[in-house]
Amino acid sequence: MASNQAIQYVVDKDSRPLAVQVNIEIWETILDKLKDLKDLDFINKNIHRLREGSARRRALFWADVKHERDGD
Repeated sequence: MASNQAIQYVVDKDSRPLAVQVNIEIWETILDKLKDLKDLDFINKNIHRLREGSARRRALFWADVKHERDGD
């Protein structure tokens, strides 16, 4: 993870933390993780629509038909 030198704390005159300063590498990692969470949230909120859409279009699922290709 990050070294202590990559993260700096901004404190007030009474040494209470006010902010955190991180280097750009850590910041980009944080942004990537947030994007992943946003994508996962979108999927979770819309999975029912994806499944319903597949059923309406009479889509076939690979797990249901792969045995036909494999000759089982």
